[in-house]
Amino acid sequence: AADLLQKEPLDARILGMESLSVLTNPCKTCWNTARLASRAVLFGSNDHHAFCVIQEFILNIVQNRCMPDEDSMMEGLIDYDSDDDEEEDYFMKGSEEERYREKPSEYYAIMNAFVNYGLKIVANALQVLTTSLDTDKTAEELDPRNIVEQFLQISLEFSPKQDILTTLLIEVGLAESRPHNACLAGKSLKTMSQFSTAARLRTKTLRGFETVSRAEEIGKVTNFRLQEVCGELQQVLAR
Repeated sequence: AADLLQKEPLDARILGMESLSVLTNPCKTCWNTARLASRAVLFGSNDHHAFCVIQEFILNIVQNRCMPDEDSMMEGLIDYDSDDDEEEDYFMKGSEEERYREKPSEYYAIMNAFVNYGLKIVANALQVLTTSLDTDKTAEELDPRNIVEQFLQISLEFSPKQDILTTLLIEVGLAESRPHNACLAGKSLKTMSQFSTAARLRTKTLRGFETVSRAEEIGKVTNFRLQEVCGELQQVLAR
């Protein structure tokens, strides 16, 4: 998967994301493989370059909506002027049009696919590492609270202005236009809030309960799975 994520053709990178979505799903692979892939996604590794490649690619996609080598990749699509302030405007306004302004339509389509896979992979990885038993790890390393809070801290290394909880809530807030992404983001928020009091309180501070409640109402009309996930997340946040 790491090799595919570094190839120039974008379809190869999509295959790399598809591969990771399978490798982090214990229903489609063995538990040992799912645990290994999940640790690569969330934590990387100083000893394994491939793990670092995977973590950097996935968290840049989810946190920043960009690829690590985006500047060179974009040259193959069309020249554009970058403006760092636009990303912050997007988070404040919650507008996808603001986010992708001045970028070509090809970029928009490609990034939508990458983000969907990225959210799925992170949701899988969180679920695997907070519910599986790994005899090679210490009790502290296996503690779901430590896993969640370590990942929360790591997310700030990729996007210092906002943590992963903020990113996920933004996706949930876009449930009307992106119900599948909102559902995947809701799954990650549920896992993180379930096992970490700090994550749960932080999500509440970000008006998470209100955002999730609106998404649940949208799910009642358009997407049963979204409704179900948001309902479960509300129960966790109500603790």
